[in-house]
Amino acid sequence: MKKKIFRYVSILFFGMLIFTACKSAPEPKKNEPNNSQIKINSVSWLIERLHPSIWDKSLKDNSEMFISFYISYSGKFDLQQIKNIAIQSPIDLWNVDSAQLEKVVELQEEKNLAIVKRLPCGEKQGAVPLGNWIFLLNDKQGYKYKQELNVNGFEKTDKEEIENDEPIQSVKKEEPISIKRIVPTASKKDEIEALKMPVINSVSKDEDSIEIYFTVNDERIKNGYFWFSVPNEEYYKDSGSMIDASNNPVNGCREFRTDGKKSRYILRKNSENEEWFNNIEAIFFVVSDTNRVASPWEERIRTVSAGATVK
Repeated sequence: MKKKIFRYVSILFFGMLIFTACKSAPEPKKNEPNNSQIKINSVSWLIERLHPSIWDKSLKDNSEMFISFYISYSGKFDLQQIKNIAIQSPIDLWNVDSAQLEKVVELQEEKNLAIVKRLPCGEKQGAVPLGNWIFLLNDKQGYKYKQELNVNGFEKTDKEEIENDEPIQSVKKEEPISIKRIVPTASKKDEIEALKMPVINSVSKDEDSIEIYFTVNDERIKNGYFWFSVPNEEYYKDSGSMIDASNNPVNGCREFRTDGKKSRYILRKNSENEEWFNNIEAIFFVVSDTNRVASPWEERIRTVSAGATVK
């Protein structure tokens, strides 16, 4: 599995501008016959806590909390045909117009996926509010897709979809006290602490292997994998799950502990990675609350460590 490198930090500053400057989203048109080439099947979400070192430049306030939306579609997803995408959380509001889409949306046409990538949530280090979110897409042909998403914490519940002609309302200045948030470090009753940041303790490399010692200290974490950063590659190289469906180490992982004690991983040079193995510059460690083997690619909450250089 490959992960898209998101190297352009300006997008994040741009995203912050979107939700802080926007007062209200445009009122959607009434349902009209779909003359558009776009047909959206569903929208899902992913919450990430990202170490500031993942970006090429430091972000304002060292923001750590972000949310992405994965749009599954049929037909063709032409950004030029989209009028706007509006997203409302219990505390934030983003309105991405046609001029901004190419900076915010990533297309994976081979998978029929369009990703609204890493919108910054909350202020300073960030906070992702839980509860009902609204995703709305309008295209220039009058096609509208609207979905209500149940963005939850570490308890798994099914997301809900609704058909509703009500326009998205502007975000209230006074935030309800009952809203729970996922934050880097919890200190209040309504805050839920994000997955703790894993630590890459050491990296050593020879001609045929890379050996990594790492530490995970959060019992909620069920799996992990590495992103290998290779120059001039569009995608990160992915190590694959470290734990199989029976909770046994796989794919080069020798031991995967969640109690704060060191674990070990080895990437060996082989026919599948020989073209890029010697070019690895850095490593990021991703941990998830989902067993990626038992439920492939169903991550909803994950955390990405500080990068470690490979020498």
